[in-house]
Amino acid sequence: MWYDFEHRRSFKLAETTLDASIAPIESKTIELRGNACTTWGDSIAPATVLWVNVPLFNDLMKEWLTRKQELASGTITKSEYLEWLLQWPASSDMAGKREPKRKWRKAK
Repeated sequence: MWYDFEHRRSFKLAETTLDASIAPIESKTIELRGNACTTWGDSIAPATVLWVNVPLFNDLMKEWLTRKQELASGTITKSEYLEWLLQWPASSDMAGKREPKRKWRKAK
């Protein structure tokens, strides 16, 4: 997360959707399809995906995605984003599930 703060747009976050027609499984082999890629100069390669089966970490990733989207849209400032980052997990709203224990947004 720190690297992304100093080098914006380094990490790309996206949520997946569940297909109700397929039974959820836990498997050592996960297959995701899409067109996410990395670029370096003229080189293009498929993106690497990190999948973690830890609910708290998943909530952090969802919330990080939300904060990155808010920062990109101007809903929050860079200083508010940094404050959220520094104060996490006390600043966490658990991906919209609760009020944060520590306020990080500036008063409007």
